[in-house]
Amino acid sequence: MQPITSDGLLQSALDQSRSELKRAGQVPATKEWLEPQLDSSQGTEKMYSLLEHHIEQPEFLKKLENARDASRTSSPEEHGDEVLHEEWWEEPPHDSNSAPALTEEFTEVTRADVPQREALDSYIIVQKDDVLDAIGTFVAAYLAELPEAQNLQPAQLQAALKTAFKELKKGRVRRLWEWGRMIYRVTAFSYGAFSVYENPWLVRALLAALWTACRMLLRAGTGLPV
Repeated sequence: MQPITSDGLLQSALDQSRSELKRAGQVPATKEWLEPQLDSSQGTEKMYSLLEHHIEQPEFLKKLENARDASRTSSPEEHGDEVLHEEWWEEPPHDSNSAPALTEEFTEVTRADVPQREALDSYIIVQKDDVLDAIGTFVAAYLAELPEAQNLQPAQLQAALKTAFKELKKGRVRRLWEWGRMIYRVTAFSYGAFSVYENPWLVRALLAALWTACRMLLRAGTGLPV
């Protein structure tokens, strides 16, 4: 039997988290909000900031603890092979028929801001917390699979992730979709492209997890099989 590669571990984490990513991706307007964030430097930096805040919370620490236990005991009902193919890591084509990108005014609207049912038709509501929660769950699931993470306690891993996000905000990965092929080609044994970071393996893993989670969220929003 061939050893499981880092991409095999990524696929295992995706199989574990598939249902949650699917649910979040099917929330109305998720695609319209998420796609522009990934396709620009400003949007990608905003995503880093939102996720940095998310992983600082006690709830995320619990995710890391639960993910470590789940990786040893759970068996997913569905197994895929998406991330094992190079085509998965190509920048998704733009849909010219998709709705216009949401403005900041619309993305900040919550259900509490529009109590009247009739007003819902006037706003596109994006439940960003649900999207960030699904991404965070997947990040935790993937890290729980990696041998390098086994040497870290959940609280240590949480702190390392916070540092990784701060470095990404200052580094070269300013537009996530541009880095798909690079992430795919950098294996667990060669982190030269990420050597400027404090933990190259963690930055590579984090980018791979973000790419995969966002790709699945967008696929769920199109109605394609996920």
